[in-house]
Amino acid sequence: SIIDNDIIHHIEKHNGQLYIFTKANGIFVEQSNELVRWNNLLNNKLKSEVVLTAKFVNDSLLAIGTGQQGLYLVNLNDGSYQCLNRQNAIKNNAVLSICQDKENDLWLGLDNGIAHVEVNSSVNVFLDNSGVLGSVYALSTTPDGYIFVTNHGVFIYKNGKLEAIPNSQ
Repeated sequence: SIIDNDIIHHIEKHNGQLYIFTKANGIFVEQSNELVRWNNLLNNKLKSEVVLTAKFVNDSLLAIGTGQQGLYLVNLNDGSYQCLNRQNAIKNNAVLSICQDKENDLWLGLDNGIAHVEVNSSVNVFLDNSGVLGSVYALSTTPDGYIFVTNHGVFIYKNGKLEAIPNSQ
């Protein structure tokens, strides 16, 4: 009765538990033959973001496709998550389907095309939609981020912020 009148967009079994992904009421998990709300901070947020599909990538990663905010990658070990959307990685926020290839990468069916997500890569997505960065000629990791050498100068990326090194142009 906890999901009566809910629209169910996806059902998947993982580690012997049934997960039910509702359109606008979050995710539910079967525990002791009862459905309970999924115990993750993201679950409340998902209620307003129209869950469309989901895929357990492996024992520690869950991919959730939404209609309004793109793709959520949830670390099942610590509950943390990353959101890939039009602002930072993919061309459209409507993730209609998720498939996994033989290399365990994800392919997303979007409203207007497809997207490839390498979930096993050590490199995260970085996009500069503003054009400030320019063409990247070299990249190196630092203890707290990255350093970019571009046609516009030298930039440091740390704590989620991109900063130009003065007079490096």
